[in-house]
Amino acid sequence: MALLRTACKMRSLTQPLTGVCQVTEPEKDNRTDAQKRAEIRSSIITWAVFIGGLALAFATVDFFLIAE
Repeated sequence: MALLRTACKMRSLTQPLTGVCQVTEPEKDNRTDAQKRAEIRSSIITWAVFIGGLALAFATVDFFLIAE
């Protein structure tokens, strides 16, 4: 919060005609633990599929280069 207040003061010095700078509290995370775990699980699965696809593409190209 102190950093935001400092940035607000500096902004008001450089742009005095823009109005009052308001410092607000950060929004709270209202997700449940189950929702957070599901999001992490989804992210892990997405990365695993992506890396697996890259490995399969590399193996396929490598196989055809060796087969020639």
